[in-house]
Amino acid sequence: MFEKKAYIAMLIFLEDYWERNGQPDALGVLLGSMNPLEDGVPADSAIWNDWLEAVAKSESEWPRQFTS
Repeated sequence: MFEKKAYIAMLIFLEDYWERNGQPDALGVLLGSMNPLEDGVPADSAIWNDWLEAVAKSESEWPRQFTS
């Protein structure tokens, strides 16, 4: 469940960025591919596997920590 909530949060973040920055075409194409269809699967189903790989990398390969 974490992966799905994080995915939606990332999608919202990118959509907001896209709106604030003049709706660049390349990001618009990515967002179109990422948008979930009625069954909850991204329009480009390969995106979900890419997302899961990124989650795994963030847990194992990204040692930096956020500091406040």
